[in-house]
Amino acid sequence: MRGVTARIMVAGVLGATLALGSPLAAYADSGTTTTTIATINTPANGWVESENTFVDHRHSIRVTYEHAVKSAKAAFNAAMARARSGQARSQARAALLNAIANAYAVQMSALAALGSGPPVQGNLNDGEFRLQRQAINQEFFDTVDALQATYQAEVAAATNSAQLVTARANLKLGIAEATTQRSDELVTLGARPTLQGSQSQSTTTAKHGSD
Repeated sequence: MRGVTARIMVAGVLGATLALGSPLAAYADSGTTTTTIATINTPANGWVESENTFVDHRHSIRVTYEHAVKSAKAAFNAAMARARSGQARSQARAALLNAIANAYAVQMSALAALGSGPPVQGNLNDGEFRLQRQAINQEFFDTVDALQATYQAEVAAATNSAQLVTARANLKLGIAEATTQRSDELVTLGARPTLQGSQSQSTTTAKHGSD
């Protein structure tokens, strides 16, 4: 699901940047952040453990992004409360966009380093199927939360109605794309394995996180 999320987040950040007239490239060298992601190894019978670790890491990346954006918004609100000139307000908006762009770059770098998760070997049993489905839903909710954090920051930085309209459009588009992606992944996952006695059989093989 990261492929569509990358497109969603790019749209959100570019929407905010273009709406306020601040080139994204201007923030490219504003700071360097190093993010370390633990390598996930898949033992012979440890797919569930590896998948849980992968999902936890991915969720942590999303939460870190949300916190960064919310902190930037709080700093923006404080700066605006102190601002006594148009220049000071413009600087506060530029700082907010700077923080969003940096948080986005760190998030996408961390997701790229994390990879697509442990591959599924053979058919999924019932427990593995439920874990996979939960992972798909978790990624959707995390994506929506990240979009909403970006939207709220865009609204805070908006100076006219056109920018507000753009922010709402970015949010709606992002949620629509995330919803479609989740539906596609659930279809690929297939139906829940049929229980036969104490054994769980699966009719599908899926790999969560593929583009």
